Amino acid sequence: MLLRNPRFALLFGSLFLVMIGFGLVIPLLPFFARDLGASSFDMGLLTAVWAAAQFLTAPRWGSISDKYGRRPTLILGLVGFGLGFFLMGMSTQLWMLYAARIIGGLLSASCIPSAKAYIADITPREERGASMGLLGAAFGLGFMLGPSIGSLMVPLGVRFTFFTAGTFGCINALLVYFFLPEPEERSESSLDAGSMFSAMVNAARKPHAVLYWTAFFITFASSSMFSMMGFFLIDKFTATAVQVGIAFTVNGAIGVLVQGVLIGAAIKAFGEVRLLRIGMILSATGFVLFTLSPSFPLVLVSVALVATGMGLARPVVTSLLCNATDLGQGVTMGLQTSYDSLGRMLGPLWAGLLYMVTVETPFISSAVVFVLAVLYIERAHGGLENCPVESDAPAPVISPQRAAIHQRSGSAKD
Repeated sequence: MLLRNPRFALLFGSLFLVMIGFGLVIPLLPFFARDLGASSFDMGLLTAVWAAAQFLTAPRWGSISDKYGRRPTLILGLVGFGLGFFLMGMSTQLWMLYAARIIGGLLSASCIPSAKAYIADITPREERGASMGLLGAAFGLGFMLGPSIGSLMVPLGVRFTFFTAGTFGCINALLVYFFLPEPEERSESSLDAGSMFSAMVNAARKPHAVLYWTAFFITFASSSMFSMMGFFLIDKFTATAVQVGIAFTVNGAIGVLVQGVLIGAAIKAFGEVRLLRIGMILSATGFVLFTLSPSFPLVLVSVALVATGMGLARPVVTSLLCNATDLGQGVTMGLQTSYDSLGRMLGPLWAGLLYMVTVETPFISSAVVFVLAVLYIERAHGGLENCPVESDAPAPVISPQRAAIHQRSGSAKD
C-alpha cells in the first residue's frame, strides 16, 4: 500500500495539515478583512491575487524543482505558506493584508508542483494514478476539515487562527527538512512557463476547446459564489464565524462525498455528457435558491445542491478531456489547471463588483454563467457527443474516481 511508503506517507500527512491550515482561515477572512475596511471588491481581489500569484509562478516553480531539487523547493513553499499567514495575522491595514496574500501565494505556489513531481519520481508508472489520487485526497480532506476547526477557534481570536495556520506550514517544513530525502532520480519537465502559456493559447483553438472553457466557466462561477458567501451570510443573516464555517464545511463534505463515492455510479447510470448537463443545471438551481433562501438552514440546503452539481460536473470535464486530448496527460492536466486558475482570478473580481449592486447579484450571475455554459456545450460538437479523440493511438481513459480527486485538489486552491 502506498501509505506504507514512509516518504509518501510524510508527503500525504504534510499536505493534509497544510490544507487544514488553509481551511482554518476561510470562515474568518471575511470578518477580518471587513474590520480592516475591505469592500466586497477588496474581498474578491484578496481571493484573486492569491490565485493570480500561483497561476503566474507555479509552472516556473516546477522547472526550478527539476533544476535544484524537489526537497528544497517544497521546503521553500511550506515556509512561504507559513510566512503568508503569519503576515496576515500581523496585518493592521488593508494594504498589509494584500501584501501578505501576494507573498504567500508567490511562495506557496511551489508546494503542489514539487510534491506531485516528487511522487512521480518515487512511484512506478503503473502506480502514479493511485498515488496522485491519494495526494488529491489529502487536499480534499484537509480542506473539508479546516473550516470546521477554524470556526471552533473563534473564541481564541482571528489573529490566533492565522498564526496557527502559519505554524502548520512551518512545522511541515521542518518535517520535510529532517525526514524527507531528495529522490534518487528526478524526471524532466515537459514544459517550461513560457511553453505552457503557448500551449494554453493553442489549446483554445482545438476542436475540444469547449472542454477547457467549460472548466473555466465552472471555476469562474463557483469562485464567484464562494468568494462572496461569507459577506452575504454576514449581511443578510448576521451570521457568526461559526455559521460561515458550517456553510463551507457543508460544501466540502458534499464535494468529497459526491466526487469520492457517488461519481462512478452516477456516470454508469447517466453517461458522462448527460451527467455534465445535470451537474451544471443542479448548480444553477442551487445558486438561485441561495439568493431566495429566507433562513440559514435553507442556505445550507442550497450550498449542498451547488456542491452536488459541481461534484458531478468537475470530474466529467476532466475525464472527457483525457479522452479527447492529443497532448500528453500531464500537459493536459496542467492546461486544465491553468484555465481553472483563470476562473479563480476573474470570478472573485467579478463577484466583488456585482456585490456592490445588490448582495444577491453575484449568485444570480453564477447561475446565468452555468446556464450559458450548458447552452454553449450543447452548441459545440453537438453536446460533446462527437468531441474527437485526436491522437492516433488510443487515449488512456481516466477513471471517474481519479478525475474526481484531481478536481478536488484543484478546487481546494479557491
